[in-house]
Amino acid sequence: MNAQQIAWEAYQHQGACQRYSELAAAVELVEQLDPHSLIAEIGVDSGGTLYCWRQLGAEVFAITLPVPGPQYVKPHGAQLYWGDSHSDDAWNWLTDQLDGRLLDVLFIDGDHTYEGCRDDFDDYSGLVRPGGLVLMHDVLHRELLPAVGDVWDELVIEFPGQCWVMPSGESEPAGFGVITIKG
Repeated sequence: MNAQQIAWEAYQHQGACQRYSELAAAVELVEQLDPHSLIAEIGVDSGGTLYCWRQLGAEVFAITLPVPGPQYVKPHGAQLYWGDSHSDDAWNWLTDQLDGRLLDVLFIDGDHTYEGCRDDFDDYSGLVRPGGLVLMHDVLHRELLPAVGDVWDELVIEFPGQCWVMPSGESEPAGFGVITIKG
């Protein structure tokens, strides 16, 4: 399957919460980076994006709260940590799983408060290799989730020339912000 097909399946049948066009663009971007990437996802919901990354052949680790409950999440072969991404236990779990390796992609779509979003970026972006990507969802969803947009605005200033928003083609995009990590 190509990126468009993977995203469509995730959107239609695997519970992906992102808009289809945004998700397809994100899958294509990750596929171009390296289809066999090492990915960490913060905030899983039902597992639709896990499906996408696994279809690309990526090794995937995810940290998510056990809400609405593990019975609603399809891990699709990803390794999951059930708990708060802001805890030392979660960070230790992920670094133990990585065993000295660096991530190709960090996908943040968990805690949508200002502090939570900022902490997820600050705590985990240092685990991304030079040339790797941080994807942050909902950076344009200002009406519903203004705190994520506020964090994104700060990151654009802190990482000049490294940040961009993936176009979605939607009239009301939630938006994937992308940061390319420099060495």
